[in-house]
Amino acid sequence: MVHERPDLPRVPAELRDLLARCLAKCTEDRPTDSGRPRPPRGRRPARVRRRLAAAPYVPGCANVEPTSPDTSYEFDLRAGKVVPEDTAAWYLACGADAFVLSGASDAFIADGDEPTMADRVHGIETQPVTALPFADLAGERPFCVRSTDRKKIVIARLTEAPEDGSVTIALDRHHREGRTGGLVRVRRARRTRKGAG
Repeated sequence: MVHERPDLPRVPAELRDLLARCLAKCTEDRPTDSGRPRPPRGRRPARVRRRLAAAPYVPGCANVEPTSPDTSYEFDLRAGKVVPEDTAAWYLACGADAFVLSGASDAFIADGDEPTMADRVHGIETQPVTALPFADLAGERPFCVRSTDRKKIVIARLTEAPEDGSVTIALDRHHREGRTGGLVRVRRARRTRKGAG
């Protein structure tokens, strides 16, 4: 089950979607423990924005190796899988000899084998690239792509690009904990103290 999609045909239809989401490889794609709707989005106070800007990226999906069979498919970076072209919002499309970035995504090609996350973020900020030619990514040279909302980063390596048009990448996705991390825990702790006092 770790390496393949779950086999769910014997599960009742009304539970199949929920169970599939619960068994998703990526933690971000799994349902949360509460069915409560998220609070409405608005402008956050400056202190919260500063804290979120400094929030570390934490691992999400790891060691996913999708293969795009040809240029009519793209890598859905949010889901960590291959989808037909023009179906993903945050993607890496395959051209004849280069990757094509989605919208205003930021990218960076690392110099060393294993740069730290801080090095990657700094590279995106100071040495962004708009082109990801396969030739520059030879030897599984790491590159990273940051989502337009700056909340997710994919670290990827081109593992195969044979002449038949198929392309395989290895990717790890990271995300910022942000509001769902420390701030929620702090608020719960405050409520608990208020209720006890």
